[in-house]
Formats: sequence, structure tokens, C-alpha cells
Amino acid sequence: MDLQQRKLNKSEWQNIEIPVSKQEQHILRMIKDGYENVNIKVNNNNSIFTFLKIEYSEAKEDYLYNKYFKHLVDEIEQMLVKEDPAYKGLKLATTIKISSADKIRLENNEEKTIKTANLYEFILLEHANKCISYKIDKNNKLFTFYYFNLYKLMKNMWIK
Repeated sequence: MDLQQRKLNKSEWQNIEIPVSKQEQHILRMIKDGYENVNIKVNNNNSIFTFLKIEYSEAKEDYLYNKYFKHLVDEIEQMLVKEDPAYKGLKLATTIKISSADKIRLENNEEKTIKTANLYEFILLEHANKCISYKIDKNNKLFTFYYFNLYKLMKNMWIK
């Protein structure tokens, strides 16, 4: 047994204590919290409301839908109409008024910033788009993959 003290070399100093990354911290917290609750669910993605830091209301939701999501949903609805001509799409009012404070928040977060923020709603719409396109193309393996992902994503809870 060697009990003599000596200086640590450079590689020993670097490997002695490596800080845990943020992603690993989320995993460690989930493992710790899951010790007593085995049905724990965590969703670390931001929704558009948490990203913009505005409170939820139906009017704001309709406004955000018309501004950011309508063109994506229109693409999905066009595919659905081609597959089933009896399909009837969503109808929302196009002129929706929101408070000036919320308008300022929306103007401060430009459209490019919102589209590159990896928001939960964009992830859902992307999976829905791929799910429908693979269903139309009769590619059952990829359809079931995106359908299952969409099913599980819809069950996520908003825990931060």
C-alpha cells in the first residue's frame, strides 16, 4: 500500500472531476425522481407559449395558429383531401385581436427565431406530416414508426 503523497499530473487533474452536462443532469434527476414513481414522464421541449412567455388563452392560441402553424396544417389537409375527398378541414377565424403587450412579445421573437427554436408543436406537425405521407405512399413500416411516435408524443406531460 502506497501512502506517499505526490503531485497529480495533468491528465489526472483533468479526469478527477468532470462536470455533468445539462442533458445528463435531466437524466439523473429523472432516475432519482423515478425511484419512487415508476410512471414518471418528462417533456423538456418548449411549447410556443413557454417559449414566448405568454399566458394561454383560446384567442392567443388561434392567433398563433394562424401566424405560425396554418401553412403546415394546410399541407397536411391537402394530403388528407387527396386521400379522402370527404375530409373537411379546420375552420378558424382569421382576424383575431390580442393585447398589445402580447403583440410586442411576438414582434420581439421574430418568425425565424420561433421556427428554429425546436418547439413541441413543430415536432408534432412534422411527425403528423410524415405519418400521413407514408400512409398515402403505402409504406407501412415508416407509417407505423411515425404513428407510434406521434401517439407517444401526444401523451407527454408538460413538466419542467
